[in-house]
Amino acid sequence: MPLSRKKLIEKQVPDLIDLVVVAVEAGTGIDGAIQYVSERLGGPLAEECMEVARQVRNGREPREVWMELSARLGIPDFTDFVGIVLQARSMNVDVGHTLRDKANQIREGRTQLARQEAAKLPSKLIFVNVFFVPLLVMEVLAFAILPRFPAFCLIGLAVSAFLINRGLAAGKRDAHKIERQLGDALIQLANGMRAGFSLSQAFRTTAPHIQEPLGRLFRRIADKVSSGGDVIETFEKIAKEKPSPDINLVVTAVVLQHRGRGSLAEILDRVSFVIRDRNRIRDEIQSLTSQPRYSALLLTAIPLGIGLFMQFVGIKMQHLLPTLERFTGIGAAGIFFGVLCIFALQGALNWTVTLMMKGIEKVVP
Repeated sequence: MPLSRKKLIEKQVPDLIDLVVVAVEAGTGIDGAIQYVSERLGGPLAEECMEVARQVRNGREPREVWMELSARLGIPDFTDFVGIVLQARSMNVDVGHTLRDKANQIREGRTQLARQEAAKLPSKLIFVNVFFVPLLVMEVLAFAILPRFPAFCLIGLAVSAFLINRGLAAGKRDAHKIERQLGDALIQLANGMRAGFSLSQAFRTTAPHIQEPLGRLFRRIADKVSSGGDVIETFEKIAKEKPSPDINLVVTAVVLQHRGRGSLAEILDRVSFVIRDRNRIRDEIQSLTSQPRYSALLLTAIPLGIGLFMQFVGIKMQHLLPTLERFTGIGAAGIFFGVLCIFALQGALNWTVTLMMKGIEKVVP
């Protein structure tokens, strides 16, 4: 099995377990829960689980198929999951608490691993800074030598690239805001249902007390359901529009409870706990990696700010070193393209730092 596929499967294990727990607590049997969750989860792990279900339907012994898959993947967390599933099938016991404890154990273990990786970042970034500092000095000198127009062109190019990148990330920022708001919003939703409200009424009464963008999503759900829209269809559509593990948990809880049995308020309470625990871990990793991330951004911005200041104030290197007066025409063009090359090198170094950050964040489920 390719290493990249194995890593994707390993990362999906906690999501699979969380969704299966929600499905089981909503009254679905363990086999039906895995089947439904595999269809919803997507990705390589879901494909493997659906292949197991197909082979079982064709008459193979479930224990044999699961054990084969566990041995082929060679992922300890998934092996433990398979053991719990087989125990539930053979003894017909409730495995919700056991699976939830396992998911929490995986998250805590990977968080500890992320802490260890984050502790190594300062030593890794020493090599990045060795290249960064000379580039900054060269960039400041180049801005001092260049005439005003090409210097402003370079600064405008750098600022435009930054703004474009921020614009492209706007959609992700909305998704992150929804994930951060969701845990507390589900508590309010569950309290409304305990007070006797229907699902659409609970969404409608909760929405005004929730900030955007989640409040807008809640109002939309309430409008569709109260106007006669199908509950399952509405939530399935939301899951497709907002692909997120946290949204997936909520949609799974609502859809399966609507089909089966169990108290939706209690299920939403448990889902809220899982989501808030995930947010706690994300916040911790963000704090561990924030210093290198902002350091790279600051080191990139410093020469641009100094160059802009020098151009407005009128400080030119030619005033300090008259021999540099010859840097006009072809010389200035050469410096202009030299600064472009420096920008490219800085971009590569920033990309390296970003990869380091993502390498840590990928460890966390």
